[in-house]
Amino acid sequence: MALGNLFKQTGMERAAVTCYKEVLRTYPMALDAIEQLLLLGCNEDDIQSLIRDKTTKQMPQLDWYQSWIRGSAAVAAKDNFTGIKIFMEIREKWNLVGCVSLLHSLGVANTNYGDYAAATEAFKLAHHFEPMNMKGMDLYSFLLWHEDMGQELYKLMTRLNEMSLNETRSEPWVASAYYAISINRLSKAVIFAMRGSSYMGMKMPEGLIAKAHVFMKLKKYQEAVECFREVMSRNPERLEPHRGIVDCYMATARGREAMTVAIGAMKSVGQSPRVFNLCATALKKDPLTVSKAKAYLERALEIDNGFLPAIFNLVDIHESDGKYNEGIQLLKSYIDARVSPSKLHVRLAGLLSRNGMDDSAADQYAIALKLDPSNKEAREGLNRLDPTSVRANESSYELAGEDMDLEDEDEDEVNTDFGVISQADHGDSELDASIWEDFALTETR
Repeated sequence: MALGNLFKQTGMERAAVTCYKEVLRTYPMALDAIEQLLLLGCNEDDIQSLIRDKTTKQMPQLDWYQSWIRGSAAVAAKDNFTGIKIFMEIREKWNLVGCVSLLHSLGVANTNYGDYAAATEAFKLAHHFEPMNMKGMDLYSFLLWHEDMGQELYKLMTRLNEMSLNETRSEPWVASAYYAISINRLSKAVIFAMRGSSYMGMKMPEGLIAKAHVFMKLKKYQEAVECFREVMSRNPERLEPHRGIVDCYMATARGREAMTVAIGAMKSVGQSPRVFNLCATALKKDPLTVSKAKAYLERALEIDNGFLPAIFNLVDIHESDGKYNEGIQLLKSYIDARVSPSKLHVRLAGLLSRNGMDDSAADQYAIALKLDPSNKEAREGLNRLDPTSVRANESSYELAGEDMDLEDEDEDEVNTDFGVISQADHGDSELDASIWEDFALTETR
């Protein structure tokens, strides 16, 4: 297995395939070998033929394993929606709730599909059931950073570094890099990301992505593009490097190159709402291609009617064309459909405010705060329009927050779509700047 990984890292794919197949002939339950073979383009039927005799004779009741291979094959073929459906069916039908390998596959599939919230929950469960497992924790760090879950990211970083595996694994460095980015300690983030991007002489995709995001924060866009391109060459199925390059090109007014990368992502990543939205993001700035951007956004919403980035991009196009009423009606239609109402109310409020309808905008901000008291954008918007109102609301939100904290202390558990996790199991501590200082000083010596 290790030899196959080395061959893959050095670009010797045929030799890697031979090694992985040899692993399966000896150990037909080697899930990692099957995943690697599928990623290298091997056919599902070929893999099934390698393991069929042994699994049928020695382990006859392994229907879940055949289903798992089908789900992994779907993800490798960029059909992430089907893969997610199969993995969820396996967990429910065969009660494999605590299977870490299955949770990891589910997290990767949801990440590729663009459902970062579901992916975060899958990796959270995987870490809960097997805290010493490092696999996928670098991707989990990215998801926590992307979803602005700073406290959870700090806890994960602390636990990974407590294992004292910094010299042998890249995951603690990647987690440290993303946490440093989140608190704007970019000089340390560069150091951590560089350590996380290379492991035993091999380039690590998640570390390279973290390093690219640090460069973007520093406005060193060319260096960021180089990191993203290296990830694309190794993991073309990941949308994050494609999107990163598009963002870099858009930031440096290289719109045509951004369009080329975005459209090329459809071939590498496959057609999905995220990819269509990326194409629209690159096309909407040019008046000559804005009609194509609308078409891509409509295709994205046909697949996922509640995909917020596509909705907001479509509103941006209406707003840039001066069609405020169309943008307002579009947002109201999705609010009526109960699609992430808090965020939609905030966006509608901003559009109403820019259209000179401050009273209606204040009402929308107030509704958003009622639905989600932690929505900072709604609170800031309401403060700009009606400072007296937001101060009156803040006290009630704080009291509600205190009540929630008391309830959390009593229950001490977190409910998720996948199950219930007890926070006390990990002995999590609160954020402490002094701990971060000590950790940072230690790691940079």
